[in-house]
Amino acid sequence: MQWQATYKQPPLSIVSLVDAPKEPSIYLSPDQKCVILLEQPPLPSIADLSDPELKLGGLRFNPLFTSFRSSFYCGMALKYLPDSDTSLNGEEPILNDPAKPVSGLPKPCRIISTIWSPCSRFVAFTNFDENGVHLYIMVRDQLKVYGPVETAGLPLNNILHSTIIWSGEYSLIVKVATHAQEKEPQPPKVPIGPIIEESHGIRKPARTYQDMLKTPHDRDLFIHYCTSTLCWVKLNISNQNDEITFSSSELIVNKTSMSGIISEIRCSPDFSHLLVHFIHEPFSSQVPYSRFPLTVVSYRIGENANCQLVKVICDLPVADSIPTAHDACRPGRRIVSWVLNENSSLYVVEALDEGNPKKVSNFRDRIFLLHSSDNFEQEHEITKTELRYSEILFLEGSGKRCLIRERWWSSKIEILNHL
Repeated sequence: MQWQATYKQPPLSIVSLVDAPKEPSIYLSPDQKCVILLEQPPLPSIADLSDPELKLGGLRFNPLFTSFRSSFYCGMALKYLPDSDTSLNGEEPILNDPAKPVSGLPKPCRIISTIWSPCSRFVAFTNFDENGVHLYIMVRDQLKVYGPVETAGLPLNNILHSTIIWSGEYSLIVKVATHAQEKEPQPPKVPIGPIIEESHGIRKPARTYQDMLKTPHDRDLFIHYCTSTLCWVKLNISNQNDEITFSSSELIVNKTSMSGIISEIRCSPDFSHLLVHFIHEPFSSQVPYSRFPLTVVSYRIGENANCQLVKVICDLPVADSIPTAHDACRPGRRIVSWVLNENSSLYVVEALDEGNPKKVSNFRDRIFLLHSSDNFEQEHEITKTELRYSEILFLEGSGKRCLIRERWWSSKIEILNHL
């Protein structure tokens, strides 16, 4: 005997316990006058868990160009802080001033990520629905949401995250899914031949990873879903009624769109330069996408969505031979990022021991600066670390005043240096 059963509900006491409201997540505005409160939903539904899933390159994602089962928020409110000198009605906020609801939220509301604008007037956020991931803008003074914002006619690509960034007080740069309107590649009906793997007779350390690229069709799917195009979105504010309209266009470099498998985008603090991380072939079937070949490129941001190539900061080969020992790392310039208290300077971390902790070396890493004034050509060394670099915090004033944390796992040593 066989029949179709249905899911049953447990007693109400169990339901109320499992579905009890969670504490909201809090995001402070840059001017430190208010916070947005993001409501967290209860456990995911069966419909959420039954969404299709692709497993490629160490990633698990939804074919609608977002991470599979990524956490999301189901509501948004704004609350002014007690010491703030402004409030929505021009009155001094009080300690128990309730959070103010935001109108115009998308339905269904499944907010993935949020980011305040530098002027604290807007909150950009991404929302996921049955048509993909889209951009919305919340205006703080109006407590109103605008969107979905048109992004070159394509949904956003949230598979590799780093999806939206502010490129000024009234503009953003977003990643859109280049192939969203195309059908996904289909596997060949008849295999074209055997799949061959070569070791080249070289002994390499190996870890076990899940969801690797195994076939040429996996490679085609990875390129199809992970390829993004950078799009520039501008906010246009009417002086008469404070209504906001949006315009968007693709970022252009040498008359072509800026596209590729983009894992990270970052604007310089003065919004004059853009740093883009490109993953490129040849891919590997042994390691996840984070160890695929990587090129980091700096661009100068011009007007009307035009950019100019400044310098290729680094071009790293596939990292499939990193030792399995703790304190091992990728050889070469493995970290490239902006110095937050300078206009457009980069700090770079590079291994001096080829990333191998077993190799005898007086210094493990070096940290240096690259400045936009000389197109990031001249290296200005900050220091060398005797242990493995962990993190850096630049202090107010000169970019060379900083705190650097270094550590060594095998001896459980951790050092904080003030330079």
